[in-house]
Amino acid sequence: DKDSKLEIAYEYYNLSYNIKESLGNTKAALSDLKEAMKLKTELLDSEVLTKTTELEQLYEKDKRESEIVQLNIKNELQNVELEKKKKEQIALIAGVILVFVIAVLLFILFRQKRKSLAERDVLLKEIHHRVKNNLQVISSLLNLQADSLDDETAKDAVKEGQHSCLLY
Repeated sequence: DKDSKLEIAYEYYNLSYNIKESLGNTKAALSDLKEAMKLKTELLDSEVLTKTTELEQLYEKDKRESEIVQLNIKNELQNVELEKKKKEQIALIAGVILVFVIAVLLFILFRQKRKSLAERDVLLKEIHHRVKNNLQVISSLLNLQADSLDDETAKDAVKEGQHSCLLY
């Protein structure tokens, strides 16, 4: 690759510089030294560029991974919120159903109570009516018996009993 070629060229000019300087050809040695320095600068620039690119790629990779982690956390939070809302909705629906069931049961109990009170009133009226009829029968029997009695005291006693029956 390009860096290895630059490295070989640098070594060549550096070695050439050392040889020419030891031979006393300073002008040619200086020219080779300049070329060696120029190649060394290119090599260093290339290394810096390579390292910078690697670091930038590493930074971008870490940045993307961090964003992925943040998105996953955000997604999890949204899922938790959705689950919470679902549970709240289910609880609300269950509460409404429970209230409805309780209301229906109370309504049924109220109707049964009202029906049993109405039946009790009908039974009381029936009993009252029968008692009145029985007292009327007793009053009529006492009246018949009073008509057949000759003793005035006994007649008065029977009439008193008849009168008591009629007061009710």
